[in-house]
Amino acid sequence: MNAPHFAMKHTLRPLLLAALLASTCHAFAEDDDAFFAPSPYVQAISAFEKNDIATAEKLVTPLVADPASATADALALLGRIRLSQKRSDEAVASLARAVALKPDHASFLTFLGLALLDQANASEGPARTELATQSFSRLTRAAELAPTNAEIQMALMRYHLTTPTGKNAEAAWRHADEANRLDPLSTGYDIAEMAERAGELRLAEKYYRVDAANFPVSPWLPFCVARVQLARSATEEARATLTEVLQRFPGFGPAKQMLDGLPPPLAATK
Repeated sequence: MNAPHFAMKHTLRPLLLAALLASTCHAFAEDDDAFFAPSPYVQAISAFEKNDIATAEKLVTPLVADPASATADALALLGRIRLSQKRSDEAVASLARAVALKPDHASFLTFLGLALLDQANASEGPARTELATQSFSRLTRAAELAPTNAEIQMALMRYHLTTPTGKNAEAAWRHADEANRLDPLSTGYDIAEMAERAGELRLAEKYYRVDAANFPVSPWLPFCVARVQLARSATEEARATLTEVLQRFPGFGPAKQMLDGLPPPLAATK
C-alpha cells in the first residue's frame, strides 16, 4: 500500500479522538482555571510585594471580615498593609489578632513590635512609655524565636534609634552589626539609610561604605558616603570622597554638583 492511502485509512479515528478530547477539555476549561488560579491571599501577597498596596488591601480585606474564619496569615498581611499606610492603630489591632492565633510566630511578633513603636511615637504621656515597652517586648521575643533572622535584628536597631524613651546608639550599632553579619549582601544599604534618617551619621557612613565595597560598580553608594560626611560637617572628607567618585565615574552629575557647591578648601582661603 502507498503512504497516502495508509494515512487516510488509519488517521481518521485518531483525529476524531483528538476532536473529542479537545471538546472535553474546552468544557472543563473554566473549572480547571478556577481550580488552578492562585488564592486571593496568594494574590494579595504578590500585590503587596510589588508595592501595589491598593490591590493587596482589596484582596485581603474580605478574608478577615469574619472574625471566626480570619486566618493569622491574612490578619498579619492586613497589619503590614496598615503599617505601610502609617495607620498604626489599625496595624496593631490586626497584628495583635494574628499573634493571638500564632503566639510564637517571629515575623508576626516583629511587625507587631514595629507597629507598637509607631504607635508609641505618635502618643503622648505615659502611653508612650507603655507602648514602647510593649514594642521592645515583642521584638526581643521575636529575636529569641529566630536568632539568625537579620530582619529582626534590623527591627531592633530601628527600635533603639527611634524609641521615644531615648536613643541607645550602642545597642543600635550592635544590632546593625549583627544584621549585617547574618546577611552581608542585603542589609548594608537599609542599615545605612535607616541610620541616616535617625541622625546616627557615623553608623550610616560605615554601612554606605560597606555597601560601596560590596557593589563597586555603583557611583551612588560612595556618593551617599560623601553626603553623610557633609551632614556631619566633615567637609574635607566629603571633598576627598567626591573627588574619588569623579575619578572613578567621570561625569557623574550629582557628585560634580555637590563638589562644586562646597566652600573652597581651607588652604585656598588662607
